[in-house]
Amino acid sequence: MRYRLAWAQGPSAVIDVQQRGDDLVLRYEGPFRLAIRPFVEAEGTPDDLQGPVERMRDVAGRTGITVGRGGAAGLPTERLLENLVDSGDVLYRFVLPGFAREELRSRSIFLEVGTDETLLPVPFELMCDNTDFICLRHAVGRYVNLGTGFQTIKPQAADGDLSVLLVCVPKPQPTPEVTYANLAEAEAEFQAVSTLLVDQGIDFLPLHGPDATKQEVRKALRGSNKFTVVHFTGHGHFDEQRPGRSGLVLFDGILTIGEIASHLDNPPALAFINGCETATAGTAGQAAGQLPIAHLTRVFGTARPFLESGSYVLGTRWRVADTASAAFSKAFYTSLLAGDPVGEAVRKARTEIYAPDSVDLSWASYVYYGDPRLMIQLETQPQPPPPAAGQPIRGLEATQPTLPPELAALAVQYEQLGTGEESSWERTRKLSSLIQPIRAAASGLDVAPVIAALDSEGDGDRLVGVVASHEVRSPELADPLIAVLNGPRSDFEEYAVLTALGDVVDGFDDSQRARVRDALQVKLDHDDFLASDRAIPARELLRKVGPAPA
Repeated sequence: MRYRLAWAQGPSAVIDVQQRGDDLVLRYEGPFRLAIRPFVEAEGTPDDLQGPVERMRDVAGRTGITVGRGGAAGLPTERLLENLVDSGDVLYRFVLPGFAREELRSRSIFLEVGTDETLLPVPFELMCDNTDFICLRHAVGRYVNLGTGFQTIKPQAADGDLSVLLVCVPKPQPTPEVTYANLAEAEAEFQAVSTLLVDQGIDFLPLHGPDATKQEVRKALRGSNKFTVVHFTGHGHFDEQRPGRSGLVLFDGILTIGEIASHLDNPPALAFINGCETATAGTAGQAAGQLPIAHLTRVFGTARPFLESGSYVLGTRWRVADTASAAFSKAFYTSLLAGDPVGEAVRKARTEIYAPDSVDLSWASYVYYGDPRLMIQLETQPQPPPPAAGQPIRGLEATQPTLPPELAALAVQYEQLGTGEESSWERTRKLSSLIQPIRAAASGLDVAPVIAALDSEGDGDRLVGVVASHEVRSPELADPLIAVLNGPRSDFEEYAVLTALGDVVDGFDDSQRARVRDALQVKLDHDDFLASDRAIPARELLRKVGPAPA
């Protein structure tokens, strides 16, 4: 699927805050840009910003999700919300001049917030006017004014083939220094994002668990095929004393920020980094229950190689809950792929998981570095009208319903790709690119050729039948789909049939559901299957099938 980068129109504003000695200086540019744009002295001082930062550390270290996961005891909901509101109010009053406060209160706009590196810990997007947080009202993006220069950034390509690198490592291999916790939120996020990408027909490469090694991720980042989005969910390693050793924890080790930078031959337009921190050192003077102050800026440190390569970055300041992580990611990509600007997609995703009376403040953890107006617009190709159901290929006498020519050609293409000599991840990427064309060509197809394809000896026909089941939902597909589930010919086919059954199982009768349940329980009893990416849709399918009757 092709895409092009574009920028949304509409009112926008810029807040640029910098620390100069003992003073804060501010430049505010409203929707009507002035020809003269001086910095003015802010009403507050750098010391006034320490209170909001300390409260943010307290919130980040004591939210309810940390209880029982090595964190401090959670604070009462009222106290947590008071901390956020108080911090936001201080920032709002001490940083912004009165006319800017009025303008931001009046309407929703695109808002860019710039700071120098000393002010990175300050949560400016959580400024609050006693009515709402600005990140829930406006499409906000941050930028950083660097004190030193670096190499010239190559501009992003204006268009290309849309693809996503999806990396998920819930539980890396232990090391002599650390045994990593299993992150339920990473699993939930991977499931939500991969399911949405399959449903949307987006080309993506999943590297999950043991498949997400340093070698495979480096290969993907350095490959000739550019990924539009790189999404990581798992553990992040932050070393405050030796920042260069910080990075993303993959299954077999840490991919440091230096290694990331050296392999970004084709930087993505957007990197989404949700890394649960595993910090070392740098905790002296830290109050009980607080995260180190550097944790509030760790996403910038981990993201820096992407930012310095020209990518925008969406990340988290602290660990977020599993349900919130999945819901935020799903809402974000749904909005983004529907054509919303990135900043608006972030705002909508925040509001999706925001609840005024909830102890879960995951919505406040997310921070976006980039232009909030950027859009990734999909260029869908017009599809030809579907052929008559069961139409045979010209010149052949068919004794049973056959696939239309478009689907037959895709079946051949699948078999040709399946026998290629490329690396497994490259082959998987190319095979995944066939999903959307198959679904598009299967729209309006009769059930008979789908059943025939599922019963076929040809691997390509079977895969086409499996994918077409998403569009041709019928109880008649139950038996042939269950047969494929019980005897898949490849891991790719198994993943495809698990996701297809997730779409059609609601129409199965009790006996068919029981057969699906039995097949899933057999698979989930094997360690090799549990360690694969196929375990995710299998668990989701088992949830839909439901427990066996008592």
